[in-house]
Amino acid sequence: MLQTLRIRNFVLIEKLELDFDRGFNVITGETGAGKSIILDAIALILGGRAEASLIRAGADEAVVEALFDVAANPAVRDKLTAKGVTTDEGGELLVRRNISRGGKNRIFINDELVTLAQLGELAENLVDLCSQHEHQSLARAAYQLDMLDRYAGLIALKKTVREYFFALRSLQAELTQVSGDDGSEARLADFIQFQIQEIDAFALRLGEEEELARERKVLLSVTHLMEACAGANALLDGGDDDSEGARTLLQKAVRRMEKACETDATLAPAREALGRALAELDEASSQIGGYAQRLQADPRRFDVVEERLSKLVGLKKKYGGSEASIMETRNRLGTELEQWASRGVRIERLEKSIAEARGAYYKAAKELSKKRRTVAKTLASSIQAELDELRMGGARFETRFEAVSEDEATWGPEGIDAMELRFAPNVGEGFSPLGKIASGGELSRVMLAIRRVVADRGGICVYLFDEIDAGIGGQTASVVGRKIQSVSKHNQVICITHLPQISAFADAHFSVSKKVESGRTSSSIRRLEEGKRVEEIARMLGGMDVTTKSRDHAKELLSRAQLVE
Repeated sequence: MLQTLRIRNFVLIEKLELDFDRGFNVITGETGAGKSIILDAIALILGGRAEASLIRAGADEAVVEALFDVAANPAVRDKLTAKGVTTDEGGELLVRRNISRGGKNRIFINDELVTLAQLGELAENLVDLCSQHEHQSLARAAYQLDMLDRYAGLIALKKTVREYFFALRSLQAELTQVSGDDGSEARLADFIQFQIQEIDAFALRLGEEEELARERKVLLSVTHLMEACAGANALLDGGDDDSEGARTLLQKAVRRMEKACETDATLAPAREALGRALAELDEASSQIGGYAQRLQADPRRFDVVEERLSKLVGLKKKYGGSEASIMETRNRLGTELEQWASRGVRIERLEKSIAEARGAYYKAAKELSKKRRTVAKTLASSIQAELDELRMGGARFETRFEAVSEDEATWGPEGIDAMELRFAPNVGEGFSPLGKIASGGELSRVMLAIRRVVADRGGICVYLFDEIDAGIGGQTASVVGRKIQSVSKHNQVICITHLPQISAFADAHFSVSKKVESGRTSSSIRRLEEGKRVEEIARMLGGMDVTTKSRDHAKELLSRAQLVE
């Protein structure tokens, strides 16, 4: 339901907040008072065109907000969830539109910025606007079929059909991906095989690049390293000039400390430290000597290292940025090649699954189609009876189905049916699609007849009727009012009317008025309590001069309406 409508600086309205009732809400007022502004504001919430001309003179921005309660409408909640819009625990949904003279118009749903297209998709089931120019939902073939399914209690079966359809399409997409073009698939397999062979031939080891880089650095510095080793050992052992090396000096130091320890044993730690130093020196000299013996300039080894490093760099560019990436690529390519090798088996299995899925879908879709066609006759008869009661006895209503086709190209998630609601307004005239009805009042009454029949199974939050009173008299108006009241037991109704006979049935009555203050025209709307409501209906009955007779008549209308269950 539409809980609250807030309007600021919109056309003639400076500031307005309306709280609607859950049942039947009626809006009345003199011609030109501004009832259509309320309609325009709601149309804007539903995705209508925003223009700067809608902004009140002297203001820079117009704002329209609508707070909906969708807790009791699972069809709407499911659609919102599917589109990624979540409501709070109470099921509240806030839609806001800001219109700026600068052209920066913005749309928010639960404070999330959305596009106009997104708003249009999400608002389809929020309000059904039935007027001369707009009847959003029932003019769409998809909604007509959905309405029939809800009326017939076929939602569960349709859900099964939908699941079968998407399962079939998923299998077909997988088959297309697996089979592909035979020539291109074979070439792809050959290329994968080539890549695997290239990686395997290199026989990469993790950490090898670091080892090769280190070896390359050594090979580039062989002469320098050999000189360093020879110089170090010369310093340790003494040079050719009979100078004493570090080992000789350290040995002398050890012998002196040994003698000193004979005199003072407290020098023992120092002697031991010198002994360890001499042992470490001997170990270092041995390692340097061994390293120098192994070290040799080998141009051929340098070329081998250089070439392998170059190949490794090339592999990294082709198969990732690291040795690990190359290994991962090799594993993935191996898996892909195995999958391609089993491609024939997969294709055979998929083709069998597709045949089974196609049969399951068509069987369920035919059952759905059969039940739809049976119930559609009852639906059309019920709507026809409603039209007769609405004094549209010359009008005729029918549901038309196209012949069922086994051509898979015509299948869809909703089944194999193409249905259209059709209407002939007068005797002797042919049927036309429901969306082609030209008369606003005629359209609204057809919409009302349909709403009466589908009751709470229509999947719409709010029904908004405008011009439903066009071309009808008092007796018919009472019938229309009673039927709107009946519809409002299951769905919220907002009705704009000029007829007191319809207004009397409302649960909440709002009156629109226009006034001029300080040279500015503005429209306002207020909810009428019982006494004021009598005055408004009396005005609608007798014009501006409200009399005792018109008041009594108004009270009688209200009293009769309250007696209707």
